[in-house]
Amino acid sequence: MSNTYQFLDSGNEKKLEQFGPYRLVRPAAAAVWKPSLPQSEWDRADGVFSREGKSKWRKSIKDEWQVEISGIKLNLAATDFGHIGVFPEHQEVWNWSSKEIQQGDRVLNLFAYSGGATLACAKAGAEVCHVDASKGMVDWARENAALNSLESAPIRWIVDDVMKFIKREVKRGRSYEGIILDPPSFGRGSQGQVFKIERDLPILLEMLSSFKPRFVALSCHTCAFTPLVLKRLLQDYFKGGTFEEGEMYLKGSDAYLPNGSYARWTRD
Repeated sequence: MSNTYQFLDSGNEKKLEQFGPYRLVRPAAAAVWKPSLPQSEWDRADGVFSREGKSKWRKSIKDEWQVEISGIKLNLAATDFGHIGVFPEHQEVWNWSSKEIQQGDRVLNLFAYSGGATLACAKAGAEVCHVDASKGMVDWARENAALNSLESAPIRWIVDDVMKFIKREVKRGRSYEGIILDPPSFGRGSQGQVFKIERDLPILLEMLSSFKPRFVALSCHTCAFTPLVLKRLLQDYFKGGTFEEGEMYLKGSDAYLPNGSYARWTRD
């Protein structure tokens, strides 16, 4: 059985994906169209997560398993929130960022989740600072590093509130050649600090500009923060250079599903 990822279909506000040996159905609010595949293909799902009534797995997978996406091996598990340890649409960010790496670059990865971008940049030769407020997610990312034989790579594993950590880094006079961030719409830090994207993202970007990076990759899944909104925010704090923007999306042989936005900047 292949251990790769495949996007299969979407519709009726759901998405159908194959993660290695397991086929999953999960919510997808943007998928307001009709599914392309027959119902029999959806009925073959090994796991089904629903937010109708109380959010839960109606068909649940108890195992932990592995999958490889864009050359990165990842440990997966079905969580109570319907997540499994990877956002496949984010591989666009991993791939672009890793191609920008020059040997020895220092890269800052914020809201770094299970480490896909961290590991892609480390494989490309960067020193990476991986920051997430959840100790559980940082531990998960470290397991993924070991899975990719990167346990000895120059990665700083930081469990901290992003805003607090960056304020300290600014005071220390740190510099980074690359910055990757995928902020949530709303989040809580390790000591209950609240992050609200509409309030805190501009403040965060202003602080990050002091690091004088060579490239920045910004992405999010907040509906109001379209690609043009993210690009406009970057233009406030990173001058000159080249800006790009677009939608992150899941794509299969006969299907696609928009799933978030990105904007990026490279210094000329």
